[in-house]
Amino acid sequence: MRWLLDLRWIFRMEVKIDQIVDGWINYVKSKRPKMLSEEMKAVSDNRMSICNDCDSLKYIERKLGTRTISKYACGECGCSFPMMTFAKKKKCPLGKW
Repeated sequence: MRWLLDLRWIFRMEVKIDQIVDGWINYVKSKRPKMLSEEMKAVSDNRMSICNDCDSLKYIERKLGTRTISKYACGECGCSFPMMTFAKKKKCPLGKW
């Protein structure tokens, strides 16, 4: 039953799957030399600096069986940080970028 509550939380986030995929792909590209465009790198760096100063950036820990999963995420939209900063069409829910 707990997974059902998690699903309801996911559907409330208003996140589009193409933004999630785009963010993760660009994040992975950023880890490889010269795979991410300089423009996207600059945009992401700017977004990350704004998010790092934002009170809505939260550290989240969740138990998954015997494992604990921890990550940083936006407290407003629930997107994973820093992957959300790499999505081209993503907008900050607070209008900061």
